[in-house]
Amino acid sequence: MPTKILLVEDYADAREMYAEYLEHAGYEVLVASDGAQALAQAAGAPDVVVLDFALPDLDGFEVARRLRVEVNTRGIPIIMFSAHDATEFRARALHAGCDLALEKPVTPDELVAAIKRVHRSSKTDPAS
Repeated sequence: MPTKILLVEDYADAREMYAEYLEHAGYEVLVASDGAQALAQAAGAPDVVVLDFALPDLDGFEVARRLRVEVNTRGIPIIMFSAHDATEFRARALHAGCDLALEKPVTPDELVAAIKRVHRSSKTDPAS
């Protein structure tokens, strides 16, 4: 069974590009274009959430915080990405409960490597 990724990106072109690349890399991809959709799609039990910071309704930090408090989603690894200031963004992302923060632009290969890293770590973590 392929690893299931929830990709949350509000820009359609970027969402389609990343989803296509991840599917080509062998992942099953669920997509969402805003925070509310992300929270609803998370009920589909993805293995990893790839979350953009800037979303039209709830920002990525709020989505991450909500995923961390829900029993069914608290153990899902979260990768957040953004084009914002790297230092401040990374600290805020980690504080919100993300496992990894990436600065855009993110190459497809970099994204796949990050997914493998957090997914592997979650499977070996006795707390998850």
